[in-house]
Amino acid sequence: MEDIYMGKLLELLAPEYEPVAIYRTDKMIPGTEPDTASHCCIERLLLPALIQGKTVSSDRTLVGCGGALNGLGFGGSNDRDMIATVYSEGTPEKEGRHYFDCAERAKRNYIDTVEVTGSGNDAIVVEPVSRAIAKNAPIDVVVFYEAPARLSALMTLVGFARDSPEPPVAMQFAYACEQIYAIPLQEGKKDCPRATLGMSEFYTRAFCENDKFTFAVPYKLYREMDENAERSFLKDERWKVALKNVRPTCCE
Repeated sequence: MEDIYMGKLLELLAPEYEPVAIYRTDKMIPGTEPDTASHCCIERLLLPALIQGKTVSSDRTLVGCGGALNGLGFGGSNDRDMIATVYSEGTPEKEGRHYFDCAERAKRNYIDTVEVTGSGNDAIVVEPVSRAIAKNAPIDVVVFYEAPARLSALMTLVGFARDSPEPPVAMQFAYACEQIYAIPLQEGKKDCPRATLGMSEFYTRAFCENDKFTFAVPYKLYREMDENAERSFLKDERWKVALKNVRPTCCE
């Protein structure tokens, strides 16, 4: 089991909402089933954990959206080629959404870039990161939910000790659930993973606060950020002033 470690990141960043951990278990945790009133996993799983501090778990049978079968690592769906068509020009029977100019580009630039993972025989858990760390849960991804000031700080912190010329933060078209889990999970396989900026999907914006986006990182990157926080700009007065949104004098 991994040693429990808590650095100064959350203390210095002072997020409005504690970030959440996402991890897998063999079975759902009793009493943590999601509200089934909505089919969207962002509303059912992510936001209750972020905003209300709940522990929420789900298996494949309770996933109401086909896209989340891929986004949350439940083995994916069988209609990914059709998704490429619908997300571009559509068919005579189903109007296209015109996110891409053709199905081939949608498949190449989106569908084929997001790995399909999982067997669909387990469960996924979303809960505040401190709770998950305290129980030594097998965390895959940590998700922040932030407005621009703290997003800027997180983006900067990812690059603080980064040894790669690749941009430290990625943002691509994807389902919101892919942006909070599937894509950062994929990044976690790299020696030098990136963070994923998310909640850019039109549909899920309806559930979000107007100024908030997600910022998802594989757990090993979260640990690195947590360990670096105390020796980074987050300890400096300049950051504290910026967080108060006080206009500085020129280049102070």
